[in-house]
Amino acid sequence: MKPWYAVVPIVLLAACDCSGGKTSRPVCRSSADCEPPLVCVDGTCRMPGVRDAGGDTGNPVGPDCVDGDGDGHFRASERCVEGTDCDDRASSVHPGAPEVCGNTLDDDCDGAADEPECVCRRGERVVCYSGPAATAGVGLCRRGIAVCQEVGRAGECLGERTPTDEVCNGEDDDCDGTVDEGVRNACGVCGAPEPEEMCGNERDDDCDGRTDEDCNCDYRCLCMPGEPCTCEPPRAQPCYEGPYGTGGVGRCRGGLRDCLPSGEGGPRWGECVGQVLPGVECEGGRANGEDDDCDGLVDEGCRDMDGDGASWPDDCDDGSAAVRPGAREVCNGRDDDCNGSVDEGVTNGCGGCGAPAAAETCDNGLDDDCNGEVDDGCGCPSGSEGTCYTGPPGTAGVGRCRAGTYRCEGLEFGRWTECTGAVGPLPEVCNGEDDDCDGEVDERWAVGSNPCGWCSGTEVCDGEDNDCDGRVDEGVANRCGRCEPEPVETCNGRDDDCDGMVDDGVVNACGRCPPEPCFEEPWERPADCMADPYRRCDGVVEHPDHPGDITLGQGTFESPFIYIAVTGRNEVAQIDTDTGVKRWQRPSHGTWPSRTAVAFDGSVWVGNRGFGNPADVAQSNVVHLDLDGNLVCRADVPGIARGVAIDADGNVWAGTWNGQTLYKISGTEVDRTVSPPRCRILGSWHLGVNIYGLAVDGAGYVWTASSPNTVRASVRDPVGDRRLIPNPWFYGIAPAATGWMWHGGWGHSGPVHAFRPDFTRLDTAVTGVTAVTVHPEGSIWGSMYGAHHVVGIEPDGRERCRAPIPAGSGSNPHGVAVDRRGRIWVPSRYGGYVNVFDTACRHVATYPVDVGQENYSYSDMTGHLLRTVTSREGFWMQDFDAGYERPVWSRVEWTATAPPETGVEVTVFAAPTRAALTGAMPCGPFRTSPADLSVCPFLAGNRYLRVQFRLTTSRDGVRPIVHDVRAFWAY
Repeated sequence: MKPWYAVVPIVLLAACDCSGGKTSRPVCRSSADCEPPLVCVDGTCRMPGVRDAGGDTGNPVGPDCVDGDGDGHFRASERCVEGTDCDDRASSVHPGAPEVCGNTLDDDCDGAADEPECVCRRGERVVCYSGPAATAGVGLCRRGIAVCQEVGRAGECLGERTPTDEVCNGEDDDCDGTVDEGVRNACGVCGAPEPEEMCGNERDDDCDGRTDEDCNCDYRCLCMPGEPCTCEPPRAQPCYEGPYGTGGVGRCRGGLRDCLPSGEGGPRWGECVGQVLPGVECEGGRANGEDDDCDGLVDEGCRDMDGDGASWPDDCDDGSAAVRPGAREVCNGRDDDCNGSVDEGVTNGCGGCGAPAAAETCDNGLDDDCNGEVDDGCGCPSGSEGTCYTGPPGTAGVGRCRAGTYRCEGLEFGRWTECTGAVGPLPEVCNGEDDDCDGEVDERWAVGSNPCGWCSGTEVCDGEDNDCDGRVDEGVANRCGRCEPEPVETCNGRDDDCDGMVDDGVVNACGRCPPEPCFEEPWERPADCMADPYRRCDGVVEHPDHPGDITLGQGTFESPFIYIAVTGRNEVAQIDTDTGVKRWQRPSHGTWPSRTAVAFDGSVWVGNRGFGNPADVAQSNVVHLDLDGNLVCRADVPGIARGVAIDADGNVWAGTWNGQTLYKISGTEVDRTVSPPRCRILGSWHLGVNIYGLAVDGAGYVWTASSPNTVRASVRDPVGDRRLIPNPWFYGIAPAATGWMWHGGWGHSGPVHAFRPDFTRLDTAVTGVTAVTVHPEGSIWGSMYGAHHVVGIEPDGRERCRAPIPAGSGSNPHGVAVDRRGRIWVPSRYGGYVNVFDTACRHVATYPVDVGQENYSYSDMTGHLLRTVTSREGFWMQDFDAGYERPVWSRVEWTATAPPETGVEVTVFAAPTRAALTGAMPCGPFRTSPADLSVCPFLAGNRYLRVQFRLTTSRDGVRPIVHDVRAFWAY
């Protein structure tokens, strides 16, 4: 049975001017563009009611009769009864035209397409399509190519694509002209349930072009009755009310809106001013070079770029006038007539271009004349065999093509039999194979390719329209059309992310760029400690000469560094506790450093334990290094210096193990007449115990880590005011603000324990701890030497948590300290690393100190004990409720008087709840007004703010004063 599409030889005729040449008509947009009496008809100037050149006659006909394609036949319409052209866009379609096989068109306008009387020549290509005629060339559907095997019969339809069920893939699978219809929700998401609008996120969740519709636009206000907060409706907020996905596309742009008072139960969004919504593309049929309907396409269907009478998407190549619907197909590897097939009806019997050889060449195994027979008409020796090939020369063995075999039969006059087993070229089809045997696979214009000639049809980010939908890089470029990561909107007055809205999601309630604030909260009389239930005064009082202002007595300085003894190298390293970066590593000017204590100004005092010759001050001494690691002075302290501590006056206390002696050294006095400069020693006292560590409490006493007795001696009178406290264990030592003195207990295998102010002892269940320190919030922290852990202990002695030292970051933790951010630093004795933990024993970071070297650091190596316990200080804290869920904190300003040797510093905390303020991450401290809170992005989005002032002094009788405080914020 003959295939439905194999019927007649294909003859394609170009539109012609039978009177002697085709005339050129002026292009027009309206009749005003034409010379009278011509009028504008379908974009060209014509005589009204007169047939085009090339028609049957020049006699006047109805004024609505038009020959749009110049083939001499009028468009058939109700207003032109003389019209007989069933397709006035294609010059090859008109009454009397030859019927072209397999193109699904009614070429001769007789009401039938591809009628059965069609025939085709052997080897000729014809268009074929087995799907519904209206779907050919729509969506993924493509016509195919069939090769005539014999007169009147075509082979398999190759490369065609027919409709399938629509699936959610961004393609028109059922070829109805619509993509993913019925399988995507309103937001264009595959398979997800229909989204619902959510109030409060300032997004169009249900993709209806409206944001937070039916919501109170001041929904973010969380002020409860009686709470001291004020709600302010937002202003100048970005908005867009067009269909989902059109914002920022073409001419569509967003606008601005205000939240306005309303009598409907709350404020409502006002008009979106300045937005541009989708319009009609090419309204009135006029191309304007813009994407009016914001679908990503410009002037689709109304701009003829190459002037060939057809516009995209009907014209599959609107840059070439030779390519258009109805054009003559030529053998050039292109789809000239835009029917989705290449070179149909114009190839020779071998499937190639051009005329075949006029005569067969004998004995070459080829079908030279392309008649389907090899060496036909040639004689041959009977019984001989050979290889044969029916395709064009040079294609055998390439791609799918291969030679066959034939035999010579006959006694007197031998003749070659039919070539069997040979496979010749077929039209190249989009199937991943080299069908036409030219060495290329699925090359451009293969059968089944998209209108641009590509098989894959997949858009890639290369500035080209790969999938031939009239858009470039859609779905693969970012919203700004660039092949790079999606841009992020920043607050700069520009549409950075190209969504049609300026500064959307990044401006505050006033329409300003953070940290520019909207609101101010003043606290003008900080000394009114009972004026606000969320204010706390601790160690500060109202200044007698400045009513309403707060003041203090004593205080200190905070250091951002930790100093770690690199004992094997006889050096000390300074590490920035904010970044973990080692700033320097300098000589300790002695041997075997093991103790580091930080002074008020951030400099460090180092104790060297000099095992070589303890009596030699060059081997064992106490030295003072400045902030850059330079030697300030050396104290001639003979013996193994095992304890170093600093008192509230800034003087330094050193204790020796073998000498059992306590030394007091001036923190400021230096004898520079000798080299190296000498620190002045103010006194020395023999205590009768081996001193392993020292600490100074807040009451003015220096304590020893020693056994069988711990010694507590007054810094004012170490001899007259001294007490021996029985203690079977010793090692690290640290004071608490409560007046308790904590001990590590490693010596003699004891537990961590503390002496209360009444000298009674609290023993914990935690053992194996060398160094200890006390956190400003009261918890105790220890380095578990043999167990390779850090441990946290509650103030009542219960274990809080413990965590291992991470693998690869050293071993045998041998020191512990707290930095100004409240984190726990633990140097490993072996390996050359220091680890950082938070107060929940979670590992934060590991930093190298001197890889492979030995760290051996005790004492107050960040200075936090000096600042929080030893010296006198006071705090003023104010908690504030913004009343909104996601405020942006801008800055804190204050007015203060801070004489020399006093200080005022501000630390800020933020949390989603008032209770969470305690333990929140600190921002600061800040020592000059204003405090720029934008440097701490973690504050933003937290409803509650705590402003903490710390007043300090290093000189008796001199006090700082804070006069007023103000916080600035937005949402």
